[in-house]
Amino acid sequence: METQIVHLVLVPIVAGFLCLILPKIKFVKEAIAGLASLWVMYMSVMLFRGGDFAIKLAEFSIAGMPVSLDILGTPLSNMMVLFIGLFGLLGVVYSWKARAGEEGNHLYYAMMLWTIPVSQLAVLSDNLLFFIIFWELSTLFLYGLINCGHLDRKAAAKGSFRTFAVLGFSEAALLLGAVIVWVHFGTITISALSIPAVGSMGVVLYLLFFSAAIAKAGAIPLHAWIPSAAEGAPTSVMGFLPASIDKLLGIYLLVVISTKVFALGYGLQLAVMIVGAFTIISAVMMALVQHDLKKLLAYHAVSQVGYMVLGIGVGSVVAAKGNVQAGINIGLIGGLFHMLNHAMYKAGLFFGAGIIEKRTGTTDLEKLGGLARYMPLNFIAMVIFAFSISGIPPLNGFASKWMIYQGCVEADMPIMLIVAMIGSALTLASFIKVLYSVFFGRKPDHITVEPKSSFSMSFPLVVLGLLCVLFGVFMAWPVNTFIAPALGFDSP
Repeated sequence: METQIVHLVLVPIVAGFLCLILPKIKFVKEAIAGLASLWVMYMSVMLFRGGDFAIKLAEFSIAGMPVSLDILGTPLSNMMVLFIGLFGLLGVVYSWKARAGEEGNHLYYAMMLWTIPVSQLAVLSDNLLFFIIFWELSTLFLYGLINCGHLDRKAAAKGSFRTFAVLGFSEAALLLGAVIVWVHFGTITISALSIPAVGSMGVVLYLLFFSAAIAKAGAIPLHAWIPSAAEGAPTSVMGFLPASIDKLLGIYLLVVISTKVFALGYGLQLAVMIVGAFTIISAVMMALVQHDLKKLLAYHAVSQVGYMVLGIGVGSVVAAKGNVQAGINIGLIGGLFHMLNHAMYKAGLFFGAGIIEKRTGTTDLEKLGGLARYMPLNFIAMVIFAFSISGIPPLNGFASKWMIYQGCVEADMPIMLIVAMIGSALTLASFIKVLYSVFFGRKPDHITVEPKSSFSMSFPLVVLGLLCVLFGVFMAWPVNTFIAPALGFDSP
């Protein structure tokens, strides 16, 4: 297993440096990035199939306190590694055409390749110090990738600065929490921690970690970096990081602290649910008034985080009532399942928006129209993704949202149920507007549609679209294979 971890990490790091130093020969960087990400995907599958493991990479002391760098493979972390590898591969393949002819591709592909292993190491780390290091590195690479935006350099710079400011603040909270844990509990080994989130110390500690988790995932009130990044960042970056990998990292941390590290009291459980419900409604209302497709998608990315947070909150309430099996299945499994589903359809939506931008030169909804006949594959894929995010059966978004609805019923939270259902209705209304504005009606005369998109941009759409259908129609398979084992419970 040690050899697999080394290969998982070392190959993309070396490939990233090769992208930096090799001369500007056509397709060389793309080929290196593609092969490296394919290798990472293969190793991620092998690691997932290999089951649980624990590796001690190093051991030393800081200020007289022993510190060990432990890599811990659990069903939850192994699942995250697998899907980080998948979205990394799709992001690289999509970038081949999306970034063709752009400046700075050597740095772009290097940072994409480095983001994958540091994100995987973050979820595998069983030590808070090294978790924070890898977590911060992923933020640093996100900052650099947002700055690769080419259409509006000023917007890209503004978005990257706001991203670094918001996530930097949250990571300071994470570091402060780790220091307090170290001082008061004598260890920063995550699997060894069991902290009751009662009393001022426990509540403050949980809120510090909670703020870092929701900032990374993009929940209100720490959401502003996602819409800001969407204005100037390449759509390939938005689909790769804020839409998918950052959601995986943020919700991973939230699940770990809410189910493994802290024992939540009812007050914190209620606070988690309120944050989720408020995020759902507030962000979808902001999405309804947007006229730029990428910014609209960014606000929907924020809104969908609310469902994940709400699912985790209602699951913890039901579990605390003693009906653990129902609580875990309905709440936590629904929230975690929605995390995966969201990563699929939201990455697909951003990739689809990138194709529209590539072929028309704009994502302004008021300047688009009649594109269904010019982009039939993109149109079909966008319909699937739009219906998935809106919770339309039999797609994957419906499957996970339905479980969250059931969790609200089990937790005796009718107001949360109503909020979640209203959020889905407003999401559908928003995407009906999007589909009509972009694909129906008459194409404006000033819009010139370039020749059809290449295989590299269409392939990720096909893969993600199929996953949205399969994870909805055959929802028992992903739940039984990935979600339930990740949480340590039997299949629902």
